[in-house]
Amino acid sequence: MKQKLLFKSLFTGAVMLFSVHQSFGQIVLTQETASQYLEKIIGQGIEYSNVAIAGSTDAIASFTGGVSAGLPLTMESGIVLSTGSLASSDAMEGPSSIFSSTDMGTPGFSELTSLAGVAQTYDGIALEFDFVPATDKIKINFSFGSEEYNEWVNAVYTDQLAIIINGPGFGAYPGENIAVGPNGILVNSNTINRGTACPANTTVNCNSSNPIGMGNCYSNPMYYIDNCNGAYNNAMDGFTVMLQAQADVMAGEVYHIRIMIADVGDGEYDSWLFLQEGGFYADGAYVNAHIEYAYGGTSVIEGCSGNQLVFCLDEPLLNDHVIDIVSVTGTATEFVDYLPFLPSYVIPAGETCIALDIVTLLDGVIEPTETIIIEYQQNMTETAEIVIEIHELYDSCCFPDVVFDAPTGEEQQTLSQGQTLADLVISGEQGADYFVWYADADLTTYLPESTVAVNQTTYYVIQVVGGCESDALAITVEVTLSNTIFDGKSFTAYPNPVTDIFTISYNKEITGIEVTNMLGQTLISETKNATDIQIDMSALPTGNYLVKVKTDEMIKVIKVVKQ
Repeated sequence: MKQKLLFKSLFTGAVMLFSVHQSFGQIVLTQETASQYLEKIIGQGIEYSNVAIAGSTDAIASFTGGVSAGLPLTMESGIVLSTGSLASSDAMEGPSSIFSSTDMGTPGFSELTSLAGVAQTYDGIALEFDFVPATDKIKINFSFGSEEYNEWVNAVYTDQLAIIINGPGFGAYPGENIAVGPNGILVNSNTINRGTACPANTTVNCNSSNPIGMGNCYSNPMYYIDNCNGAYNNAMDGFTVMLQAQADVMAGEVYHIRIMIADVGDGEYDSWLFLQEGGFYADGAYVNAHIEYAYGGTSVIEGCSGNQLVFCLDEPLLNDHVIDIVSVTGTATEFVDYLPFLPSYVIPAGETCIALDIVTLLDGVIEPTETIIIEYQQNMTETAEIVIEIHELYDSCCFPDVVFDAPTGEEQQTLSQGQTLADLVISGEQGADYFVWYADADLTTYLPESTVAVNQTTYYVIQVVGGCESDALAITVEVTLSNTIFDGKSFTAYPNPVTDIFTISYNKEITGIEVTNMLGQTLISETKNATDIQIDMSALPTGNYLVKVKTDEMIKVIKVVKQ
């Protein structure tokens, strides 16, 4: 029976003082069921079944508080398998001067016995299950710690762990161990360490695949975290950085995996195998979707722009990735409630995301919230759904928490006689939809921008951005009188009402024309240099329009009825 070396107990007083100043947290353990343990570590793209525990159920637990107790930053929570007891919540609390040693009285596993090259292993614990990967590669993030550090480095007491997979490509039992370290080495206290001294040193490189009996030499020290002097508040004398097991698999096929650890040489002094929460996952092209709502909103509103459906990969790929849209269903109707989506989209090579505009249509019918349900190919074998809810437009597209400043411009501006509000100089936010003019500060009397300005009158203008209305800018206008007298006898405009072609004639050259609707939106704008002008209004809907006629000397606005 091995005995711990004296240097550990000699450091006890100093260790406890040092630990108080270095770390205040501890690893907290919780006993759960086999399925709960597995749920804790399963990440994306893995379906599982037939989960079981082999060994004492006291030797496995879920954990939290890993980082505050000194574990690698990626090991904040997950599950831990031990060759000793984890039955109490503080079983792993430091300092490391505590001799953590529980002989569970259970046998080891033949697979670990074979890997360690010994006659027998002890205190074995395993979590095993069947799984189906969604991609062609799996990864498992883990870390190893042990009380065998540092005294029993390069000895026969090198407690052994393994993650053994069998299934297509790996053959039947016993399968293949994928829990290997750098250059394919087994992970144990003989292959990753900093020698037998405390504090650890790295003076001699073992430089051997079998360092047993070589004394105080080190192996792969860059993957080792020394804790023999109690720098971290956990019971382990040493532990590894996060390591990663991985395997090439066949998407959609069934595999069996056994995650295990056991004592080697005797049943004394515990070792631990940590598995990261969510750290067992299918790697590769894996697409997720989310909605980015317009201007910080929380819903898609009928007829309002700015919402986007975003598809993202976890990491960029070397080639273009095609996302197939499997189906589009829901209570909303294409071309009535929204513009349809394409059968597929491409995330370009080197990019992680693609954003698609969600174009909803204002149908003028008050109705319940409608849905667009998009089923898309998430990975090689699985599809996923995202639901877009279209909420009714009751007032405007603006969300209550969105505020925009007023347009900018001079508060005193000068226009020539006949010029309109559209000739006032203002600017708005990038992406502003349009400007709206009012005759009063309360913004109750709307004015089209084709309104001819009146001398010494104050007008009020707001900007609309994504359906949201801003504060108003007040502009007082001074109108300078034109010396030119408009010759009404020489001006003709016909027919009015008009069906298609509207003709304008004047005895002076007409330089330009604009046709706007009653909201002030410009529908036709043309530069001319002629005394006779024809305007094709056949494409315009039935309604009232304003036609602005410009010459070098005057501007005239005519109201035209389109039939």
